[in-house]
Amino acid sequence: SDGAGVITPNADGIKNTPSFRAGSSAYTSVANSTMTTLAIDTESWDTDSFFDTSTYKFTPTIAGKYWFSATAYLNSGNNTDYFLIQLMKNTSMFAQSGIVSNDYNSPCTTGAIDLNGSSDYVSVRVYQQTGGTVDIEGQNFCGFKLIGA
Repeated sequence: SDGAGVITPNADGIKNTPSFRAGSSAYTSVANSTMTTLAIDTESWDTDSFFDTSTYKFTPTIAGKYWFSATAYLNSGNNTDYFLIQLMKNTSMFAQSGIVSNDYNSPCTTGAIDLNGSSDYVSVRVYQQTGGTVDIEGQNFCGFKLIGA
C-alpha cells in the first residue's frame, strides 16, 4: 500500500499466477468409446513455465487452490451419441461436462482444486461415441492460481 490505501499488485500473494493458456497445433484423433488425453501442445502464455507441451500437463511448484477451464470441439460432419470432456488431477477426474447431440459438439468444463505444489498435475481428457474415430479440434486449456482462497 502507498499509505493512502492504494495497493500495487507486485507482491506474489496477490497475483493470479502462475497462469497459462494452451491449445493445439493439430487435431487429436479419438477412437470410439476410448478416453483420450488431449494433445495440447501450443502455449499462448505460461507465466511460470509449468505447462509441459510434450506431456500436456500443468504441474505447478506452488501449492494452492487453482481454477481451470477446458473446451474441445468435435470436427464438423461428425455426429456423436455422446461427447465428454474431463479435467483430471493426476489420474482422478475432478470436473466434467458431456453433450448428447448431433453435429458441432463443443463441451466446456471448469473446476477448482487444491494442488500440492510438488507432484500434482492437471490434464484434459475426452471421450466420444460415434462408432468410429473422430478428430477433436479447437482444444483449449487454461488455469490460474486463485488469490484469497
